[in-house]
Amino acid sequence: MELKKMNVDGREVEFVNQSVGTRNGFKHVSTCFVNGVEIGTHTSHYLNRTWECYPFQTSMRGVINDKLETHIESLK
Repeated sequence: MELKKMNVDGREVEFVNQSVGTRNGFKHVSTCFVNGVEIGTHTSHYLNRTWECYPFQTSMRGVINDKLETHIESLK
């Protein structure tokens, strides 16, 4: 398990990241908390290895993208 904390516009953003083995490879699971409130979880599946700039990049960005898409749909 890996934690990443940052402060964004006065809000405490925390990602809890896990790497889990699967039958065919592995997956990264990221859960995002803003000021201690969970806003979402995203899972990215891999067969061999990741091609990310930093660990858990895809799953962390996935949480944010999922939340943005939900917000945009609610505005429509």
